[in-house]
Amino acid sequence: MAKKMVDIQLISIESDVANAPIQLEAVLVALNDFKKEGNNKSYQIKIWNNGNNSNFVSGLVITEQIKDLPPKRNKDTGAFSSLGLQDNERLAYGNAFLYDKDLNVIFYEVNGNGCYLDQFSSMIKEEWNTRQQGQQNQIIDITFASIPKNGGYQQYLSMYYLKEFILEVACPHAIIQEYQNRNKTLLGAISPDLNRAVNNNADVMQIRYATLGKKANEQGLDASRIRKLVKAGQFILTGNQRANVRELKVVGFERSPEGRSHKTTADLITDLLKGSIELPTVSQHVDLQEENRQSQIESLHTNMRQIVQSILQPQ
Repeated sequence: MAKKMVDIQLISIESDVANAPIQLEAVLVALNDFKKEGNNKSYQIKIWNNGNNSNFVSGLVITEQIKDLPPKRNKDTGAFSSLGLQDNERLAYGNAFLYDKDLNVIFYEVNGNGCYLDQFSSMIKEEWNTRQQGQQNQIIDITFASIPKNGGYQQYLSMYYLKEFILEVACPHAIIQEYQNRNKTLLGAISPDLNRAVNNNADVMQIRYATLGKKANEQGLDASRIRKLVKAGQFILTGNQRANVRELKVVGFERSPEGRSHKTTADLITDLLKGSIELPTVSQHVDLQEENRQSQIESLHTNMRQIVQSILQPQ
């Protein structure tokens, strides 16, 4: 049987409840079978049975396309016609996911017809917070960050002096349109720049800040401000507009174990860590291949866990 390779994003997660770490595992389990209706699509979260394995939670986001369905075409006559779905029938797509609670990392299947990772994050955050009915000590916030192969994010965090920051994105109007009704807070740091780019009819937007060096500027770039800009860039990288992020880079100084200071560059977009799984291909599917998806993503997790740990938790 023919098979296809499916990309898996590996994303580091920052989650907070009342400024303290939260067990995202508990949130996902609590939202098992949660459903959300959108304008053109509906979503459902399904948690799989992982047996006695308590190190991770895996499951599936089921996406149903409600409107704007494509037609079918007769290959002999070239005629188009409706798919002929009943009122209670919809096209269905799947995104497998696995959350490693010790590493605080999620493995997430890339499926453009399904649910993008940023939508998944927004969905679970909004539903969980709504269920808490104003209990501030239970409100969650979730931020995703892509994982560079070379540990670039950890390299950036280890810098004691920030000399330069660069973020370059294409199609700023598409990014604004994508997030105009949701997740505005994570775009907040670059929203004014994006809006100016759109107003100027720009196809490419670049944000660059730099110092003239430690002698001229002893403090360096504002670490809090740069962190917000980095998070905004990483947030775009987790969603539908990730291909429009051309550059995300921080230049600064860090100290070696011997205490020596040296200049370094953290490239937060090149060579991002990712994996892939194999799924059987058939002319017409009769299900979402859950058994295949579960076994494949759990095997990938087993094979890549040590690599991820070496990047995020270096000895």
